[in-house]
Amino acid sequence: MKKLLLLSVAVFFAFAMSAQSFGIKAGGTMSGYKVNFYVPDGANMGEGFHVYGLAELPLKEKIDLRLSLGFNQLGSEFYLEQEQDLGAGPVNTVSDFKKEINYLQFSVTPKFKFGPAYAFIGPYLGYAISGTFSGTYTADGTTLMEVDDVDIFGDV
Repeated sequence: MKKLLLLSVAVFFAFAMSAQSFGIKAGGTMSGYKVNFYVPDGANMGEGFHVYGLAELPLKEKIDLRLSLGFNQLGSEFYLEQEQDLGAGPVNTVSDFKKEINYLQFSVTPKFKFGPAYAFIGPYLGYAISGTFSGTYTADGTTLMEVDDVDIFGDV
């Protein structure tokens, strides 16, 4: 996988050096998750950011090739207050968790031009470079579980 990633970076820079146009794309991201096509109660969008280097190569009159390499931060948040019966009567529980995953992403995407409009169609490769998980679970104000920035990809 590392060889493929290094080859992708080398190809990106080789094309970028001969490209007619290049630039930077940056902005915010909002991401969440689904479980079996169902968004669980308490699931919220996580906030992050992305930044990419871009290069465009003209191929034909109406088609360019866009190369991009960048960093993308995705994640999700989960907050749920509810009353549960844990065996000793009703208990008020609060679940509050956050997950962040950082990706290195590379794409080679054709750009089709339709007059002033254009469309990009194509896949990308993403490699997760780091991730953290944190949060708490409390019952009637007593913390039953606390996780503080655990490395998702660390040794288990």
